Amino acid sequence: MDDSVKWKSFLCYSGILSLVFIKSKNDFVRFHAKQGIALMIAASLSLIIPIIGWILIWPFLAISAFIAAMRAWEGKKWKIPIIKNFIKY
Repeated sequence: MDDSVKWKSFLCYSGILSLVFIKSKNDFVRFHAKQGIALMIAASLSLIIPIIGWILIWPFLAISAFIAAMRAWEGKKWKIPIIKNFIKY
């Protein structure tokens, strides 16, 4: 796998950059861009929910984003639990 593909996939989990890569011709990059967008939306929604969102949901999303970014760097696909149910791959 090309290093540029790994970089793009890795950067999909850094927030708004996933919007840049959603139109990529590479399926691997698009996979991670979709998950990055879903994580960004879920994180935004979790911050609206007082206490539960801040203490339980947001940390889960942050850890999931870290794991997904590491898998992207390794050249692997990892479907994030719970969020994978809302994404059409």
